[in-house]
Amino acid sequence: MCRYDEVAEFVLHGDVGIIPYRKDGYMELVLPTKAFEFAWMQRPMIAADMPGMRSLFRAHSVAFCEPSNLSSFAAAIVDLYTNAERRIQMVQSAEEDYQAYRWEIMAARYQQVLSMLSLKMA
Repeated sequence: MCRYDEVAEFVLHGDVGIIPYRKDGYMELVLPTKAFEFAWMQRPMIAADMPGMRSLFRAHSVAFCEPSNLSSFAAAIVDLYTNAERRIQMVQSAEEDYQAYRWEIMAARYQQVLSMLSLKMA
């Protein structure tokens, strides 16, 4: 098992983040935390086109690919490799998308929900 600082170091050495989830009825709804890590660490992303990912990131923030289609992922890798301007635009866009989900914001929302629920139970 990796420590969180080892994961961060690993991501820092990569040029692109890949989220290759398969469609299986569950993964379509997953909100991958690695996508937030890639956005925070300013790495362009290639991801399986799943509702969970689309709910977090706009189409121009991520290179969305057909799930389980290796050719789709390979084409996205080649496209990003050959298109530096697109990589830069994707990173900027994903960083904008990520801002709404930063821990500082989500922690405050979580506390509000807990407070509201505790008042209803009292």
